[in-house]
Amino acid sequence: MEERKITEQESLQIINSMISDTRTKLTHDAGIPFLIWGYTTVAVSLWEYAMHRLDLYWGWGWFALPVIGYLLTWIFSCRNNRSEYVRTYIDRAVTAVWIVFGFSVLFAFGAAFVYKISMFFMMTLLIGMGTAITGAIIRSKAVTIGGALSMLSSTIFAIRYMFMPEVKEAGREAIFAYQTDDILIFAAIFFLLMCIPGHILVHKASQTTKKAE
Repeated sequence: MEERKITEQESLQIINSMISDTRTKLTHDAGIPFLIWGYTTVAVSLWEYAMHRLDLYWGWGWFALPVIGYLLTWIFSCRNNRSEYVRTYIDRAVTAVWIVFGFSVLFAFGAAFVYKISMFFMMTLLIGMGTAITGAIIRSKAVTIGGALSMLSSTIFAIRYMFMPEVKEAGREAIFAYQTDDILIFAAIFFLLMCIPGHILVHKASQTTKKAE
């Protein structure tokens, strides 16, 4: 019995269907890490803010951020690997981008303490760059705009740091107030520019899946 040869139109439909499925999966899988890191950062920031207000601030909570974020991302990745979804070049590209920026943020975090640079400026700028690049790769305007706005928002900390009074002149209370306000600004930026795009990506992927069904 001879096998029926598919027509050119049927072949194009199959290819388009595969591309659509891959893009839907990629959009969803990009959205979850944004939610993980966005909400983890907001939660840790609010914890550090509370420690500031209670005059118990030591800064150790920030070291929990990469541990919690990478652990939750690893759990999500392991669950994904059990599915039949095949990782594409785009998946590997996005992963490579965040590995590079992840290490960059860690180095910037250390440099902020050594060279007395605003930690929040460095982290917001670098993560904004990674977010904008990811948005360009997965072709998501929401993510690209979010990353660009995050980069722009980082200048808030730079400007505040430029006009922050010297410790000797202002005293501990003034510096304390500056640092406390920076934490809340940092949390707000991450909520608006990482959590919201993450929800948009997941919702978009969910809507596409429903239409396909």
